[in-house]
Amino acid sequence: MNTRRIKPYFAVSLFALAAAIVWIVAAGPVTVYRTVVYNFSGIEDDRIFPQHHLTAAAEPFRFREGHGKWNIPTVVSFGDRRDVHLSELLSATDTVAFLVVKDDAILFEKYNANFDRATSSLSFSMAKSVFSILVGCAIADGYLKSIDQPVTDLVPELKSRGFTPVTLKHLLQMTSGIDYAENDFPFGIHVRFSIQTVSNKKS
Repeated sequence: MNTRRIKPYFAVSLFALAAAIVWIVAAGPVTVYRTVVYNFSGIEDDRIFPQHHLTAAAEPFRFREGHGKWNIPTVVSFGDRRDVHLSELLSATDTVAFLVVKDDAILFEKYNANFDRATSSLSFSMAKSVFSILVGCAIADGYLKSIDQPVTDLVPELKSRGFTPVTLKHLLQMTSGIDYAENDFPFGIHVRFSIQTVSNKKS
C-alpha cells in the first residue's frame, strides 16, 4: 500500500470535516439542514419557510378588468433580444406571471409553469419596486419627510454603526455602501442571515 497516496486524501478529508464542523457551529443546525435539503433559493421557497398569514381588508382594492381595450404588442424587444414574440420571451426568461396594468386596470396577463392568479410566490427584487411605491405614499401622507431623510432618523440604533450619512434614497437605489454579498454560498452571511430573519419573525 502506498502511504504517500493515502496521506493527501486523509488531509483533504480531515479539512472537509473540520470545515463542516465550523459551518455547523457558526451557522447553526437549522441553517445547515435547510441549506442541504433545499439548496438554492427559488420562487417557491414560501412553501418551506415559516410564514404569517395576513388577513385581507374588509374592502380590499381590486384592479379593474380592462382586457381587450388596449392593443398589447405580440412582438417585443428586450435587452439584446429584438423582435421576439412575447410568449417566447416570457418562456425563455422563465417568467411565471406577466401583467400589464394601466390606470388601475389589468390590460393583459399571462401565466406559465402552472401558475395562476391565486398562486403564491416569492417576489425577490420585485418587492423593491413595491416598497419604493410605499415609501412614496408615506412621504405623500406625511409619515416621512423626503427620500433625502437620514435612515438614522427612523432607526437611531444605526448611528453608532456609521449610518449617519445614509439616506432613504441611498437605500432605495441600493447605493448605501453596505458591504454585503448576496449569494447562495452556504458558508456566506446571506444564507445565515436569511434563515435567521425568518426564524426571528416566527418567534
